[in-house]
Amino acid sequence: MHIPADIGELEASTLLRRQFTPEVVREALQQRDLRRRAQGRLHHAEKLFFTSRGLEQATRGRVADARAERIARLMPTALVLDATAGIGSDSLALASKNLRLLSADLDPDHAKCLAKNLARCGFRAHVVIADAARLPAKPDVLVCDPDRRVGNRRSLDPERWSPKLSTCLDLASQVRGACFKLAPALDVEQVGSLPFRQPHSWQWTSADGDLVEVALWTGELAAPSGEREIQIIAGESEPVHYRGVPEPEFHLSVEEALSMGWISEPDPALIRSGLLAKFARERDLHPIGPSIAYLASKNRPDPSPFLKSWRVIASESADRRRVRALLREHDIGELVIKKRGHPRTAAELAREFRGKGTQLGTLIVTRLERGHRAFLVTPLESEALS
Repeated sequence: MHIPADIGELEASTLLRRQFTPEVVREALQQRDLRRRAQGRLHHAEKLFFTSRGLEQATRGRVADARAERIARLMPTALVLDATAGIGSDSLALASKNLRLLSADLDPDHAKCLAKNLARCGFRAHVVIADAARLPAKPDVLVCDPDRRVGNRRSLDPERWSPKLSTCLDLASQVRGACFKLAPALDVEQVGSLPFRQPHSWQWTSADGDLVEVALWTGELAAPSGEREIQIIAGESEPVHYRGVPEPEFHLSVEEALSMGWISEPDPALIRSGLLAKFARERDLHPIGPSIAYLASKNRPDPSPFLKSWRVIASESADRRRVRALLREHDIGELVIKKRGHPRTAAELAREFRGKGTQLGTLIVTRLERGHRAFLVTPLESEALS
């Protein structure tokens, strides 16, 4: 029975109850809601089967595509085991690259959805129920997303994941190449003592401005010389990459910071990767303060998918009286606040600084080498304020 996508839940429920039992109706409505929530995030969402947890854990479609493309480019004849396949986002991407694929999940409900989803998208399904810590076959490539939940909460301790990160590294030693999808907030410096038996490299991925994962690549899939990588995915554009090794941090003095005409906010993947100093040096950009991820420059920065930039109109000490006087000069009332290194929240600062003017303004509030500063700015693409 086909239920039109543009009708409400009550009407859909009424149509379904004419033919099906209450239990079937509940399941159908749940699938309808999950498909709606997956739109724009997963490919073929309108015809996939989901569980709530499976959708929550599923890799975004564009991110899965980029991972599959890398594997297909570097190891086109490999047998790939997607060991924690869930409802199948990564498996669908891997299958679309004509890779030989075995998909597995420990959850029988996920495995059932996975098999149906592969078949509904036109791929031959080879699906097994298996624990990711015990490889059910001898693949060339392993793809694994450890479960980071401990009880009902997520953990950043990789030795509490399932499988543990140390177990993942043992598994990596049994294959030619592997990709482990890890928590985006993971501090990779803290796992350096684990037993890496193969070449490895780290990759941070940002999708539409959100840092979505850090991937650990090993063996034949690792980047040359273990360089760190950033991958930016935006809309339908091709992914953009940046690669290198971390460099020592540096920052501007207060006097230098106040002479800058532009402020840029790096993509979160660039910040988390530790490559910010290298990226800034190559482009004549300068961290505005110690451990502050705003970059400043005298001249207009070149457009970059790694940056959002603003022209500085004026600035003042982040004092309520001084900032409100500055805003009066520019007829600013409502405020958009961006902040780093200030103890108050953006909402609190917006209420404190809000003026009585007629224009909407953007204020960047940040810590400098000494004290805090508020910068009235306008976006690079809009020079409306003066």
